[in-house]
Amino acid sequence: MNNEQKKDEIKMELIKMNYFKTPEGKQLYELSLGELEQVYANVKHCYENKEK
Repeated sequence: MNNEQKKDEIKMELIKMNYFKTPEGKQLYELSLGELEQVYANVKHCYENKEK
């Protein structure tokens, strides 16, 4: 899987969790792979805790 495919996969997962923009107002497509991975880790953690 190349970086663009990985970015697309992460963006799809974030959208499923109703996450569309960073607090700074950046759209998901504006983020690098590293930024997306960090955002995903944070959002996933919060999302999982919210469901408990």
